Amino acid sequence: MKNPKDTTVLFLVIGIGMAIGLGLYWVATLTALLLDIFLWLLHRSAPTKPEKRARLLEVVAKEFEAPQAHIERVLAKNQLPYEARQISRGDQSTFRYEVILGPGILLTDLNRQIFNGGPDTILSVGWDVEKRPD
Repeated sequence: MKNPKDTTVLFLVIGIGMAIGLGLYWVATLTALLLDIFLWLLHRSAPTKPEKRARLLEVVAKEFEAPQAHIERVLAKNQLPYEARQISRGDQSTFRYEVILGPGILLTDLNRQIFNGGPDTILSVGWDVEKRPD
């Protein structure tokens, strides 16, 4: 387990189970109530920071120049940091970007912006979770 809070809760729940097994129902009930109150207070006092998430954007198109400029315009317009990961030419061009999405950014909105107003040569838009080493 990576979170010490999870480990602590696990041991307390094991203790509650042992108390029930020994017939000490009042100890189990009191411990469970105190644990609930403690976790509720801990959750309420935890600072909430906006979560940024890295995603991989993949756009497949028939052309090369027009879709690339349009994709980068959409990302810049939404003030999203991005980095080109892979751009390949062929019968169909594939554009892959790592994009850092802030809170409140919806992928459906970005998909709509990429498809609408862009060249008719865009065939598909897909998002995947960026895998980072631990």
